[in-house]
Amino acid sequence: RRAPLQAKEVAFPACVVHFQTLAAYDAVPSHEMLRKDGKLVVLDTYEDIMEFKGTNTVIFLSHQWLGFSAPDPNRAHFPSMLDCVRDLCEVVSLDEASVYIWLDYCSIPQANNTLKAISVGTLGLYASTLADYFVIIAPPCTHHDTGAVCDKASYLRRGWCRLEQWACLAGGGQSCMYICDSPGQLQKIAA
Repeated sequence: RRAPLQAKEVAFPACVVHFQTLAAYDAVPSHEMLRKDGKLVVLDTYEDIMEFKGTNTVIFLSHQWLGFSAPDPNRAHFPSMLDCVRDLCEVVSLDEASVYIWLDYCSIPQANNTLKAISVGTLGLYASTLADYFVIIAPPCTHHDTGAVCDKASYLRRGWCRLEQWACLAGGGQSCMYICDSPGQLQKIAA
């Protein structure tokens, strides 16, 4: 009986960043950096999320971290993220001025483990309700700490990545899902 109510319960606010703001950074900024700079948009309730989505588009970027302590220590993913968002805007006729990004390192607190855990516990809501588009960033790269290849195959083996995909599928189906599995190559995921 509680499941429908919990589906609309926002345990931790949804935090997004304007795409043009994100693109002005040299590397993926942390949640704390964006908060300090006053660049995060914070949506406290389900109603806030729905109202925000009435006039804005949210793109959920899903990716495998390329380092143990940083998501993209060598800036291997960040350029692809920006290119894929620009490509998606062109393909589906979005105005970049109304596009916001949900990206784990930007949208989830990193410094406070309690807040991080609460936010991670709300991932399903972010991917199923907040996202208008879901873009997988998985071009071939090398993991900074292990030297292992990180690509579409390794992305698909990651539990958190699978959770994000399933939540998106449950919320809106495949019609809003895209993948970038080679540099500059955005592809719609076939239904």
